[in-house]
Amino acid sequence: MDAALRAGIAIYDAGHYHAAHDAWEAHWLSLSEGSDDERFLHGLIQFTALVHHGRRANWDGVRGLADSADGYLAALPDGYRGVNLADVRRFLARAETDPTAVDWDRPPALTYRGAPLALADLDDDAARVAADVLSGTSDSDGVE
Repeated sequence: MDAALRAGIAIYDAGHYHAAHDAWEAHWLSLSEGSDDERFLHGLIQFTALVHHGRRANWDGVRGLADSADGYLAALPDGYRGVNLADVRRFLARAETDPTAVDWDRPPALTYRGAPLALADLDDDAARVAADVLSGTSDSDGVE
């Protein structure tokens, strides 16, 4: 799971918000429903989808995803698996309350063990996951 987690974070931090979930989805689907890791990945997947919808001004989608993502992440500690869930939860709360007041051009970075991850920072295993994801996706988030 670690390589997929780091790859998804680096993809998200590179601005490929919607594509980030592809790094996590296969692993998420293999987990027991309701386990901490399943809720964690499910919440992150919904968080990245929320950012994607927010950048397109789909406020109904944002509100629904904010509530759902927060529900999946709520019982997990702030630094679960080294990810800055406290920042994610604060952003989800703002997005659910008033999505029009959120700066969708600057969603919070995801961090791993206290630092954002660049694609160039990934080890071989995580880089392979990221390459597979990015080679199979269109750039639907507008990153060039």
